[in-house]
Amino acid sequence: IALFLWLAILPASIIFARWQASAARTYDRVHTRMEDYCFGLSGLPQDAIDPIEIQRWVEEKFGRPIEGVSICYDIRGKQNCLGFNNSELRTAIGKKLDDHLQVQEEAFTAALGVPRSRREALRYSPSR
Repeated sequence: IALFLWLAILPASIIFARWQASAARTYDRVHTRMEDYCFGLSGLPQDAIDPIEIQRWVEEKFGRPIEGVSICYDIRGKQNCLGFNNSELRTAIGKKLDDHLQVQEEAFTAALGVPRSRREALRYSPSR
């Protein structure tokens, strides 16, 4: 029985995968997405960090307005200097998130009409 199931499911899986790839290509042809209207610039000067200035420059070069500019920075190898692996920073961010969630939970339970005494009992405590 296992061999029969394997022989039946393997070709069905391959057929489904091919159909899925075809459906994705068809969807991409029919629908316009953000990536259809964007391009990347590289080799800009290191001090080119103002998106409005870059947008003006590109509009001047193309002779037509563009929708906007998003700047991407290459931080590979620089994570430690930015503090990404800093446990103190991670703790501070965690505390801010906990505080924010506590405020949101308080507002949500108040909007639902949960009595204040019950809200205190429902309050999340990270020590649990």
